[in-house]
Amino acid sequence: MTWREETTLQRKEHPKPSRILSCRSTLQLELDAGQEIQYQPGDHVGVFPCNRKEIVDGVLSRLTIRVDLDVPVQVQVLKANNTSNGVVKTWEPHDTVPSCSLRTLLTWFLDITTPLAPIQLENLASVATDPEEQRRLLQLATVSLWRVKVVVVFDINDKDSDFCIRDLLFEKISNIRCGPMLQNPSAYEEWRNWKFPHLLEVLTEFPSVRPTASLLVTHLNPLQPRFYSISSSPEVHPGQIHLTVAVVNYKTQGGKGPTHYGVCSNFLQDFPPGQNIHLFVRSAHNFSLPLSRNLPVIMVGPGTGIAPFRGFWQHKMALAQASGGT
Repeated sequence: MTWREETTLQRKEHPKPSRILSCRSTLQLELDAGQEIQYQPGDHVGVFPCNRKEIVDGVLSRLTIRVDLDVPVQVQVLKANNTSNGVVKTWEPHDTVPSCSLRTLLTWFLDITTPLAPIQLENLASVATDPEEQRRLLQLATVSLWRVKVVVVFDINDKDSDFCIRDLLFEKISNIRCGPMLQNPSAYEEWRNWKFPHLLEVLTEFPSVRPTASLLVTHLNPLQPRFYSISSSPEVHPGQIHLTVAVVNYKTQGGKGPTHYGVCSNFLQDFPPGQNIHLFVRSAHNFSLPLSRNLPVIMVGPGTGIAPFRGFWQHKMALAQASGGT
């Protein structure tokens, strides 16, 4: 908990009311692998989190889609292969997007909280029905001259036909028929740094944008694992991995905007005990205890920076006790 005095510090006999600026919590997690797990103090663990339900549901409500959100679907892309008979184009399963429901995709596999890149904003501009919103999105996207454009081909006579991603080509921003645009090269950075918006906030800011499922699924980045220092020793806690995690919550727009929640820290905080979490160990070859057990070690780690050192001192104590030392 962080607090700040409204005025100068008063005497203890006359305390002054203080305003709480922020509250922070830290988690100590004990993960049981159910079997021996190989790691060394100083290593990291990568945790696969999921996106918050309210953001996922909000994004799904904005899609132009005519399928059950909980029915498994397969995302396919058109690939050109050189053969003896020439170039043959075939529809093949997406390399990184698994076959599952759209709700599962947005929950577990796609990044919907990191601010969209300029090229992604340009893709949203292609489906904006309000000219002013389209102009604004393209203004935010014009940080370089060239963009990868997605051509979506569909049967205009068949209102029920799905959009299909058909081809990728390069097109100059100046050739986009969207009217005059304000050329502000810093507009995107200013917008991004001030709002740091997740996908639902972007769709809320530009309500005429109702993207197709294929447009989002093929242009959103994969949801990446979050890495944490292991704060335990396998000599003391065999078959377990301990984590020390600061729960991240903050307000955007100078503290006056909406509250944003760290994806993985809040996922871990809300996760029911006894359930399975998907993770993996990543070695830290340049961050480990010295080979000599007798060499003194000075550890400096403010806040949750003590996480790896907790594993270090557990390990040193276990080895010392095993050898009859101190």
